Amino acid sequence: GAAPDIRTYNVLLDGLCCNGKVERALVIFEYMRERGMDVSIVTYTIVIQGMCKAGKVGDAFSLFCSLDSRGMKPNVVTYTTMITGFCRRGLIREADVLFKKMIEDGFLPNEKCVLSR
Repeated sequence: GAAPDIRTYNVLLDGLCCNGKVERALVIFEYMRERGMDVSIVTYTIVIQGMCKAGKVGDAFSLFCSLDSRGMKPNVVTYTTMITGFCRRGLIREADVLFKKMIEDGFLPNEKCVLSR
């Protein structure tokens, strides 16, 4: 059969994360990276969101901070995902700092981002 493409993997990762199977999603995510798959910012955002929902906000932020060294740039959805993760854990100062960085990086906050603050 045909090898799964990045969209297929993204659907799988999202499904795992939405069903509380973040550790399994992380194993697959690492497998994808080790195999040199063309992992997109969408993939990273899915994993960051899953980690935040699982209470692993610190790990999610570490991954977020590593984007630049991995040749990735966060988009407004990635920023909003991380800001929301901070807010849900009561980390308002961290959320505010990241919100300001998002604006400095030229992204206008979307409605979801404003509501999460």
